[in-house]
This record gives sequence, C-alpha cells and structure tokens, in this order.
Amino acid sequence: MKTSDLTISHINASVNRLNNHPAATPTPNRKNEPLPIPITDTSETRSRQWQSEEFNQFSALENKKSRFLHLSQQIDKIAKTMEKVEKFVGAMQTSLDTITKQFPPYPPESTERIELLRQFNTLRKMIDQLTIPVDDIASLRMQVPAAERQSFVFSPQPLHTGKNSLDIPEIDVGIKDEQLPYILEKINAAQEVITQHRMTFTSHADRIISQM
Repeated sequence: MKTSDLTISHINASVNRLNNHPAATPTPNRKNEPLPIPITDTSETRSRQWQSEEFNQFSALENKKSRFLHLSQQIDKIAKTMEKVEKFVGAMQTSLDTITKQFPPYPPESTERIELLRQFNTLRKMIDQLTIPVDDIASLRMQVPAAERQSFVFSPQPLHTGKNSLDIPEIDVGIKDEQLPYILEKINAAQEVITQHRMTFTSHADRIISQM
C-alpha cells in the first residue's frame, strides 16, 4: 500500500470517529446571568446580624450620651450666667443700701459715696457683658416643643439692664439721696424678673432633660 493510501485511510478513520461521537452541547453565553449565590452557614449569618445590631445599639447609646452631655453643658452655662446676674444685682442693691442707711448721711462730695455709685454702674455694665453663644441657644431652643418656643427665655443675652429686661438705669454720681429710693424700686423689680426667668429656665431645662 502506498503512503498516500495510508494517509487517506487514517483521515477516513478520523472522520468516522468524529461522525460517531455525539455532538457537544454549545456553552450558552453566561455573561449577563447573575452569579450563583454562595451558600453560607446560617449560624454564622445570625452571628453577624447580632453583632451588627449590637454595634448599632451601642452607637445609638453613645450618640445619646454625647448629646446629653452637650445639652447639660449648655444648660449649666446658662444657669451660671443667670446666677452671676442675680449676684451682681444683689451687689448693686448693697451699694445703694450702704448709702441710704448711712447715718449721718454721706455728704454729696464724699469719696465713699461716689465710689459706691461708681461701683453700681460698673456692676450694671458687667451684667450687660454677660452673653451666651448663639449656637448654644439655638441648639437648646430646638429641644423645646414648637408650641412653647415663643416663650422660650433663652437668648444670646437672656438678661440685661435695658427697658425690655431688668430696666436698671445708670446712676449719675451727683444723684441726690431722695432719688435713690426710686432706683432701689427698680432693683427690687429686677430681682423679681430674675426670679421669674430662673423659674421658667428650670422648667424648660427639666423638660429637655426628661425627654432624652
């Protein structure tokens, strides 16, 4: 047999084998098909869910503690400001009482009398210099129910000596003794305003804390 005949014979044999072999199923295009979801252990899944819930609860608690601390600091700051105002007004009354109760009365040109009146005016200025940061006020104000915010007493300057607040006038060092009782009446009225402000403040502060 010739070599060419052997080659043809091998070719025919190969063709026959291919014809007798079942056709391969073409592989479908899986490019757009979703990936199979891996099967995970349910106990591990529950453990991860529990850890996630614990973390969320811890984060919520930490946020609440941080917010509570921040509001407490703001409330304390305002309370101390009001205490200072009350203290200064009391000192102003003491200055005037020292003059009016002096016997025999101080002469108009008395150095002690002039110093007491100047002290009164200095305390008045100190009250007007007491302020609270606006951001602290805004944060506290939002904690009060909307219907009550109109009567919310906190402001950047909750108490001052102007007519819309304590209404304490400045004193001229040449003021006569018979004019001092009028100023003392203003002081007494101012103390009542402070008392009312502190009562309202305490009510609002207690409500804010209880809502947290």
